[in-house]
Amino acid sequence: MRKIASSFLALSLLCMLSVSPALAHEAGELTERVTFHTDIWVNNTVVESGDYKLVFEPETSTLKVMDGDDVVAQAKASLKVNSEKADQDVIYTITTLAGRTLQSVKFGGQHEEVVVEPTTEAASVTYFYFEEL
Repeated sequence: MRKIASSFLALSLLCMLSVSPALAHEAGELTERVTFHTDIWVNNTVVESGDYKLVFEPETSTLKVMDGDDVVAQAKASLKVNSEKADQDVIYTITTLAGRTLQSVKFGGQHEEVVVEPTTEAASVTYFYFEEL
């Protein structure tokens, strides 16, 4: 009985130690330096091509595009955990009539992907095309 209790205690401690780093990582910000080679839309703000720091804050579900200490753009976003780690940083965009729009960012060497929520303005735009008769 004593052996079972000590085995259970050791297993419990092992589980606590393996969960602690995951919780600490989840509680903190995810940051990554990126280069946008073209202008890109982030939540109705055009971010000019250049070098930026992306910061995802899980507490507020916000992705910020930073230039030094200045917030250039920010958007509501969610964190998606992929089954495999990304080999490198990957920026996913979609091309609209307005230009390229940020959809998500995978962080190289990590399972996490930050998915930008579409804005209501972008989702509610309807385009009509008229043909001359």
